Amino acid sequence: MLATPAQAAMDVYGALVSGDAVITGDRINRNGTASTCGAAKPFPGTLPPSGLRYDQLGYTNTGPAQCVTFQVTGNCPGSGAMLTAYSGSLNPADVSVGYLGDSGASSNNNTVQSLSLDMAAGQSIQLVVSNGTAVEDCAYHVTSIEPLGTGTAAAVPSLGQWGLALTGLLAAGLGARRLRRRAA
Repeated sequence: MLATPAQAAMDVYGALVSGDAVITGDRINRNGTASTCGAAKPFPGTLPPSGLRYDQLGYTNTGPAQCVTFQVTGNCPGSGAMLTAYSGSLNPADVSVGYLGDSGASSNNNTVQSLSLDMAAGQSIQLVVSNGTAVEDCAYHVTSIEPLGTGTAAAVPSLGQWGLALTGLLAAGLGARRLRRRAA
C-alpha cells in the first residue's frame, strides 16, 4: 500500500512590524515542549513582557479528522517567532482563552519549529504568530503539513502589513511622478 504524499496546504509569508496588533497581557511561556497529536498539551502558563506583536492566520481542515502539523520559520533577531493555535480569535489580554497548542519554542535564524493538532473534519482554528520582544521586526513563514489537498488557509493581514504595502506603493508612485516631471 502506498502512503499518501504530504504537501503544504497553508503557505503564508508575513512579517511582524511596528503598527501590528499587540498582546496586552503576558506572553505564553516557551517551555520547549511542542504540541503533538494524541495528547492535548496543557497551557504552559505566561511570562512577561506584554506588548508583543502578533498576526492571526485562519485555517480550516476540509478533510477527514486527522493530525495536522504546522511549521513556523522565522528570520528574526533575538527570541524569534512563536506559533500558537486557538479555537477562536486570540484574546490579547488573556492568551490562555481558547488555547489549543503551541510550538514550545521560537523560531529564529530560520530554524523550524512545529506544532501538531488532532483536528476534526471541518474544524477551523486560528494560528497566531508572535514575536519574542516588543521592539523587534520579524519576517516569518508558516506552512501546514497534512494529507494531500485536505485543508484551506486564509491569511488575515494585519494593519501593519497593509500600511507597509500602501506606503511602498505611495513611494513608488511619488518616485515615478518625480521622474516624469524631470523628463518634461
